[in-house]
Amino acid sequence: MSQREHDEFVRRVRRQLDHSLEQLDPDTRRQLAERRRQALSQATAARPWLKPALSLALTTGLLILGLVLLWPDPRASLPALPPLDDLELLSSKDELELFEELEFYQWLDQNHEQG
Repeated sequence: MSQREHDEFVRRVRRQLDHSLEQLDPDTRRQLAERRRQALSQATAARPWLKPALSLALTTGLLILGLVLLWPDPRASLPALPPLDDLELLSSKDELELFEELEFYQWLDQNHEQG
């Protein structure tokens, strides 16, 4: 059913109900109006918790959204880890001797360039 067909159906039903209501006597119309008011008041009184619950849910959602957007990224404050190759090089026992004598190798490199 398209929106246009739906709207036309609602108009026909409303027109028929209004016509039926006009055929009722005044006492019956008054009783129907009173029952309608009672039903509507009971419907709103049956869920007094709904409005505060919706307000709380909305507030909580906005608070969480604000925290997610404004909370600093913990990964941004972590120090950069050395590349894995450097880590393997530093942890190797064979290469430890090279680092212990690094100044000697630097001196040797400088003297080799001069000579």
